[in-house]
Amino acid sequence: MSGRRAREKGAKEKCILLERLNKYMNADVNDEVYETFRSDISAQNLASLQRQLISMTFVFLFMVVAQLLLVKVSFFEESIFLLGVFGGSLPIFLSVRSDLKANGTMAMYIWGGVILTLDAFFEAAFFPEDTGFLFPVLMLIFIANVMDRPKKVLIYDLSMSGLYVLLKILLADPAIFMEDILRLIIIDCVVLSSNFRIMNSKVLLMRQSDMAIKSAEHDALTGIMNRRGGDAMIRAYLANGVSGTFILMDIDYFKHVNDTYGHAKGDEVIKDAAHILSQAFRSNDVVMRMGGDEFIVYATGIEDYHSVEQRLEMIRQKMHTIVLDSESGDHVSVSMGCAINHGSYPSYEALYNVADRMLYAVKEHGKDGYRITEADFRQAGVIPTIDEEREKYRGMPR
Repeated sequence: MSGRRAREKGAKEKCILLERLNKYMNADVNDEVYETFRSDISAQNLASLQRQLISMTFVFLFMVVAQLLLVKVSFFEESIFLLGVFGGSLPIFLSVRSDLKANGTMAMYIWGGVILTLDAFFEAAFFPEDTGFLFPVLMLIFIANVMDRPKKVLIYDLSMSGLYVLLKILLADPAIFMEDILRLIIIDCVVLSSNFRIMNSKVLLMRQSDMAIKSAEHDALTGIMNRRGGDAMIRAYLANGVSGTFILMDIDYFKHVNDTYGHAKGDEVIKDAAHILSQAFRSNDVVMRMGGDEFIVYATGIEDYHSVEQRLEMIRQKMHTIVLDSESGDHVSVSMGCAINHGSYPSYEALYNVADRMLYAVKEHGKDGYRITEADFRQAGVIPTIDEEREKYRGMPR
């Protein structure tokens, strides 16, 4: 009976262990989260590797000097060896750091793996009768701070541990083997638990930072970009020579909408208009609310006049589907001014001024329409005259 209970207890403990392992490998830091912050994680791993190389160089330099001045301990020679490894690898890392920006996580694995392998071999081959001390410490330093999917960190940890055990079996004194293995098992548990906590806390911070950035750059009412976020993105596109179509849109008689139907209805109109604009353009295009009833779009790579015309006409008609009063049939209309940038516009302000002039012309001719120009911007601050423009009206008298 006692044997059966012991087996049941062992099986239960095994299930608990497997459950915890599965939880560790899948909790919170899943593929979707990792992919969302891939570039941030890579940058943090690269920065972490640099800190480790610098700090360990000074730590082992201090240890060597202290032992020379005071008293030598059993791992004095290993300290000199690791000082040479860290001190020698640091300038190499600094010289290639700029080339590793996109692969910071891989660099962390490779650099740490090489150093751990060298130390494990040095310790087992040259000091087979001494218990290992520095290798478990290096395991804790390198592996606990790796930001990656838990499954990969676990494989990395087990690979380094397996290599260490293999070298100990082949080269070290069997009398101290079990002591080293016990120390390694304890360190492995500490490494994995520390990595889990560090990774989760850093991902949480990145999530909060990402949410804060999105909140600062997105309009609270509509969810699309606000002026701060949209301006910055358009300016970045223009600075990198990205051509496209700049659209400035106003909702017609919006003050009348608020006064007649109430501000709650006005908010609904703003949200519906933002949704129509978002649906009309791609995720890499800039769709933003400037404030009030004014919106701006920068559609990258769209330069064909007729394509732009069709897009604006489609938007104009869809805006009519926003009904203000079903009994009277009142609906929303918009006015749009558009400047097609083939690459000649020198600044955001230049595009805005030309599009604003087109918008003003639409309003002067009865609203509920659009006007397009694809004239080159001749020089900074100069708006093309009417006879220099190719223009088009839709939905309003000429």
